[in-house]
Amino acid sequence: MASDKMQIELLTDSNYGTWSVRMKAVLISKGLWAATEGATGVTAENVQKALAVITLCVSDPILAYLGECTTAEAAWTKLSNTFKGKNKARVLQLRRELTSLQKLPREPIVMYV
Repeated sequence: MASDKMQIELLTDSNYGTWSVRMKAVLISKGLWAATEGATGVTAENVQKALAVITLCVSDPILAYLGECTTAEAAWTKLSNTFKGKNKARVLQLRRELTSLQKLPREPIVMYV
């Protein structure tokens, strides 16, 4: 039988996309996902367990975002609102910078390689 202990990479400011998929899988496997959705009928114990699992899977700099969260739903929502669009925005910004690059006549091509 596989070990009950699951480890995922801690959430950083640059890996929310993959972290959230894995974190959701962990919470589902432990029967705790409903606690992040504010579902009715979730026990207070499971809400706290889900919050603990989420908190233990974030890096130290990210802990500050969860300081005032008292439920798993609040923590999940806070992290989602903070990090979900961040990666897409950065990709779009970099794409714009790349497409707007223009070599000036006196600049060596090496600067753009």
